[in-house]
Amino acid sequence: MKLFRHNNANFDKAVDESFFHVLRRFGIREPRELRYGRGLKIYRLELKQPDLIQALSGYVGTQSVGPFLVYQPVRSTAVTVRNAVPDDFPVPKPGADYPLIGVVDSGTAADDPYLSPWRQAREVYVPEADQDNSHGSFVSGLIVHARKLNHDDGRFPSCSARIVDVVALAKNGTTEDKLLSTLEDAVEKYPEVKVWNLSLGTERAVDNKMFSDLGVALDRLQDEHDITFVLAAGNYREKPYRGWPPDDLGEKDRICAPADSVRAIVVGSAAHRDHSSSRVKAGHPSPFSRRGPGPLYLPKPELSHIGGNCNPAGSCNQIGVLSIDGRGNLAEDFGTSYATPLVSTLFANVSHRVVGGAS
Repeated sequence: MKLFRHNNANFDKAVDESFFHVLRRFGIREPRELRYGRGLKIYRLELKQPDLIQALSGYVGTQSVGPFLVYQPVRSTAVTVRNAVPDDFPVPKPGADYPLIGVVDSGTAADDPYLSPWRQAREVYVPEADQDNSHGSFVSGLIVHARKLNHDDGRFPSCSARIVDVVALAKNGTTEDKLLSTLEDAVEKYPEVKVWNLSLGTERAVDNKMFSDLGVALDRLQDEHDITFVLAAGNYREKPYRGWPPDDLGEKDRICAPADSVRAIVVGSAAHRDHSSSRVKAGHPSPFSRRGPGPLYLPKPELSHIGGNCNPAGSCNQIGVLSIDGRGNLAEDFGTSYATPLVSTLFANVSHRVVGGAS
C-alpha cells in the first residue's frame, strides 16, 4: 500500500496517523514499512479478506493498493549445444587480481564444477526446491569467460571477474518487497562489491512521467553504498519481433522497470551474427532489445553490447550467445540479460584498475 506524500511534515503525519486508525478499524495487523527512497511511503500488508483491498483503496491517503510486482530473470530459455568440458571454462589463474561482481539472479548451483572456483561467496534467499539455476549460471558464465565461450570472438570481453552469487529469484519469480530486502542485505554484507549485475525485470513498460518504485529504491541504494547496478533494458517478446529499420510499435518496446533507475547503467542488445532468416543483420539493434527513453525523457539505455539475434519465430540457432547452463552444458540463448554481464565485467575491470575506482 502506497500513501500520498505532500512535502509537508504535518500533512504527512496526519495521513500516517489516520492510516493506522483505518487499519485498526478493519482489524488489520501492524504493517511492515519498506524503505524505498525519498518521497515514497510504502507498506506491506497481509490481508486475509480480499474485500479489504477495496475498502483500503477508499481511504483518502491511498495512492495505490495491490499486489507487489513480480520480478523474474529477463529470459531463461537456453538451448543445449553440447556437454561442457574443462577446457571451455578454465579456473582462475594463480595470483591473478580479479575484480568482484555481485550477481543478483536465479543463482548458481552450490556444487557447480565450473563456476564454484570463481565464486567468492554464495548467499541464498530462495529455498532449493524453488530454484532454477540456469539463468544465473548463464549470466555468471559470461561475466567470467565471455570470449572463451564464444569461439574467441574478439567482440566479446576478454577480461574475467570473480562473483558473489546472490540466489534471489525463484523459478516463478520473486515479489518486489522480497527482492528489495534481499538487495539491502546483500549490499550491506559485501561492501567491497561495487558493481552488481541485475539481469531481471518485469513486463511493465516505464511511465512517461513517473519513475518505478524499485527504480527509486535502486537509486537510493547506489547513493548510500557507492555502488553501481548494471541493469538489462528488457526484452520485447511480440512475434515476429522487431525488424530494422523498425516498424512503429508505439510504446510496446519501451524499457521495463527497474531500467528507469537514474544511477544505474542500463544495457541494450546488439546482434553480432545473422543468417538468411534472422530478423535483423549483424550490427543492428537486436530484434528484442527494448528502447528508451526513460521517464521525463531520461536517455536510456546508456550502453549496448552483444545479446544475440533471432528469427521471426524466436529461434537463435547459430546466431545467439553461448554460455554454460548450470547443468554441465554449453548452451545458446539471446536476450538483454546476456548483454548486461558483458558490460558488468568490462566496467568492473576498468574500475578495478583505476586508482580510487571509476566515478
